[in-house]
Amino acid sequence: MMNGGTSSGCSVDGEITLVEPNSLNLGSVDWQALEMKFNELNALRNAPRSGLNACRARKQQKEKVASAIESLLEMAQAACRRLLVEGNAKEAVEGGLKTLKLKEAYYSTGSLQLIPAYFHLARTNQYMDKFKAAEEFLSLAQWTILRHPECDVALKAELHQTYGLLYASDGRLDIALKQLAQATYYLTELNGAEHVLTSFGFFDLGNVFAAKANMDCAMSFYDRVKDIWYKHLTECFQCQPFDVKARPVQLLSPEQLGEENLQDALKMLKGIVGLQTERFTQVHPCTGKADLVLGLFNVWIADNSEAQECLGRALEIHKRVYGVSHPTVNAIKCYMSQFKYPIPEHTDHYLNPKTANEASEAEKAAAALKIQALHRGRNVRKKIKETKKETGEEPKIDLQPMTEDGAATRIQALQRGRQARKKTVKVPTEEKSKPTALANGKVQWSEDEAATKIQALQRGRQTRKKKVEKPEETAPAEETAKENKDAEPVEEDKAPEEEAPPPQDAPQAEEEGETNPPNETPAEEEGEAKAPSETPAEEEGETNPPNETPAEEEGKPADTTLNEPPPEEAPIPEEAAS
Repeated sequence: MMNGGTSSGCSVDGEITLVEPNSLNLGSVDWQALEMKFNELNALRNAPRSGLNACRARKQQKEKVASAIESLLEMAQAACRRLLVEGNAKEAVEGGLKTLKLKEAYYSTGSLQLIPAYFHLARTNQYMDKFKAAEEFLSLAQWTILRHPECDVALKAELHQTYGLLYASDGRLDIALKQLAQATYYLTELNGAEHVLTSFGFFDLGNVFAAKANMDCAMSFYDRVKDIWYKHLTECFQCQPFDVKARPVQLLSPEQLGEENLQDALKMLKGIVGLQTERFTQVHPCTGKADLVLGLFNVWIADNSEAQECLGRALEIHKRVYGVSHPTVNAIKCYMSQFKYPIPEHTDHYLNPKTANEASEAEKAAAALKIQALHRGRNVRKKIKETKKETGEEPKIDLQPMTEDGAATRIQALQRGRQARKKTVKVPTEEKSKPTALANGKVQWSEDEAATKIQALQRGRQTRKKKVEKPEETAPAEETAKENKDAEPVEEDKAPEEEAPPPQDAPQAEEEGETNPPNETPAEEEGEAKAPSETPAEEEGETNPPNETPAEEEGKPADTTLNEPPPEEAPIPEEAAS
């Protein structure tokens, strides 16, 4: 008889009798007793047999003992995982090392059956913040998998998932994201994209994105997890989902999913509720959907008190978001009636009072914005009708939504325009003769100045018209003047010879402003208005060179003053003489 409730022996015909492996009592783990049981079973497996049909009896004995040893090792591994879940990391490491030693003795080194022990020791060291030791155990597991190409896809998925969680705990988020993405790929290949086991990979990816402060991607992965579980739970309860398309999913019972996966799923859904409540506040569609999924999950695992509270909170959130008569609210009431939960008329007590007050203020602000938008829409439609009556055509209106900055800029521009129009006042022409600068940047002229400007523009047009009519007469005269200038150089010592007097009509042309200097700009040809400091002669369009004498102003030839020697006090510059 072996300690722990396992007995072995031989019957009269030589067959070995064993108690079922499940009868092994490992409630209080005694690793020394476990090792003794393992040694006895292992010795019994290789015990010789004699008598009739000894070969067949030896084979049957070996199979039965092997089954008992495998069950013993599985129970030891489960006890190690339970210690880790309870937070007793020191004993979990001790039990993990003992289990690994027994597995190596039974399966031999390098066997695939050692990989669960490697994973357990890696997670335990990660829990104790010993990341280097954890990575070493994962390296052993990866090397074992690489040596067996026929390895199951589930082991590959678990390897990359454990690597990703280890790197995420160590702060290496980019490498963790790659490992978790690969783990999610293997889970999708193994179970499908809509399976509840695949949702654990999406949840891990969302956590890494949240750690990288990429909350949009994180919330999208959390929504994917909620959709997967909502489809699974509604199919289990044979309910009609109200906001997702019905797709065939592989249904699992809580017993099939396993105790560890159930605990992980419960933590996952509670974490999503907390994160989305912190992100979107409690009264939000995403938070309401998370509470609904958590309530259905509690119903699935037969936790009625938690399920009723979560469903009541989801009902109140959907009432505030969508209204009392919305289809989603009716669907939640149908769920509660199907599970035989009371449907209270008032569900305000399910929410936090502080959160409820904040939500009411947010609802008031949203209602005010909606009313303002409706009022602006009525004004726009009214303007469209008026414009259509006047022109007979519909005006083109940019219906693209404006951002907050763009709307604020537009409002500021309209306000500045109103203020500028208020400041703009027409100045009477009798009081002020000078042009007045207005607030909008324009210039207001008096009547005399405006008339002078109009006359100057008219003279400029006449001059251009005459030049266009006689282009051939002016061109030879300019060429002749240029040749004479090149042929007769000016000397400094001798006074310049007298030049032929200009035509008789030159003074009259100068008075009328018909002649322009060679370097006159187009603006001067058009006779643009001069500044208030200009002389009356300049206002009438008369232009004089900088060195022009008073005699030239009266219409005399420009070069007649060169016949007399210049005075000694003010010698004539060389440029003026030339």
